Amino acid sequence: MEQLQCHVKQYAWGKYGEESEVARLFADGHDNFQIDNKTPYAELWMGTHPDGPAQLKKCSTRLSTYLAKHPSLLTNNNSAKNIHLPFIMKVMSIRTTLSLQVHPTKVRFF
Repeated sequence: MEQLQCHVKQYAWGKYGEESEVARLFADGHDNFQIDNKTPYAELWMGTHPDGPAQLKKCSTRLSTYLAKHPSLLTNNNSAKNIHLPFIMKVMSIRTTLSLQVHPTKVRFF
C-alpha cells in the first residue's frame, strides 16, 4: 500500500477553509499545506487524471507512471509509459446546489 499526494480543485461552489472536508483531508496528508479560510476547497482528486494526477508521497512519482512500471497490478501490458485509471475518485465539499454531471465514454453499450 502506498500513501498518495492528491490534488485539490478550488471551484467557487466549494466550502470555504476549515468548513471543507476536502481541505481538512488534504491538510492531513500534506505537511506543508495551510488551509486558507477565504479559499473554496471543492474536490479532492485521487487518481491518474492529467488535470489532477496523484503522486506517491515517498518519491513524488505520478501514480500513472508507477502503475506503468508495475503493470501486473492492473494489466498484462508491459509496454505502457503511463497507465490511466478509467475513473477519478473524488471527495467533494459542496456549498451550493450543483447540476447532475455525466461524463460518458465514446463506447456504446447498445
